[in-house]
Amino acid sequence: MTSDTIVTIDLAIILAGGRGLRLRPLTEETPKPLLSLLGRDRIGYTILDWQLDRLRAAGVRRAVLAISYMAEKFSRYCGREVRGIRVDCSSNEDPERPLGTWGAVERAIEDLSLGGPAFVLNGDIVTDADLGEMPGVGRLATIMVVRMRSPYGIVDVGMDGLVLGFREKPVLPFLMNGGIYRVEDLGELAEWGRGFSSLENEVFPTLAHAGLLGAWPIREDAFWRSVDTMKDYQEVLEYVASRGYAKDTITQS
Repeated sequence: MTSDTIVTIDLAIILAGGRGLRLRPLTEETPKPLLSLLGRDRIGYTILDWQLDRLRAAGVRRAVLAISYMAEKFSRYCGREVRGIRVDCSSNEDPERPLGTWGAVERAIEDLSLGGPAFVLNGDIVTDADLGEMPGVGRLATIMVVRMRSPYGIVDVGMDGLVLGFREKPVLPFLMNGGIYRVEDLGELAEWGRGFSSLENEVFPTLAHAGLLGAWPIREDAFWRSVDTMKDYQEVLEYVASRGYAKDTITQS
């Protein structure tokens, strides 16, 4: 496969087992991927629904939810077709003993005999990036990377100590992990991941050292948020409302 070859992927694994502690009290009764994008006090279109829509647009036809925390809340998805995608679930039966991000992927691979190419993504990412454009770049796995934006305003100071100007939350010359990955072969990834629990801290650094990990920078004007805090959630709500994406959209049962 050449570096610019893009092969359509029809499978995705969504990591949906986190507790979302920084979003309490919202996540005390609702897993983070099931938070509504219609507003805090409304039900319907969820973060997970958004992800399924983006995956379907990229050619995905089957999604596996790796669940743990409040697994029963995902019952309206498991074993059904939702938003045009067949959804299956792989559950960690002991939420008090987290599997880690790689452990959850590994469990899903084993539980459902998964293989071949797949997207793997964190269940709290909201982006309008076109996942169908994500190339394999001739590597075993590819990470979506995002330009880091400063959370604070920047003060530019000259050599003489005088203030030259101000920049409000500028984009910085650094790339960060965007939480969405393209894997060319789950079986081969499982071989590399033996004995590990973290995808980000163990498996990916090992692949990078072996020259098997690529990066895909999304365009700078693309929307991307990892919904980690109330501020992130509010920004996502405002973005969705401003674009009208969630209007008249209800989760299919």
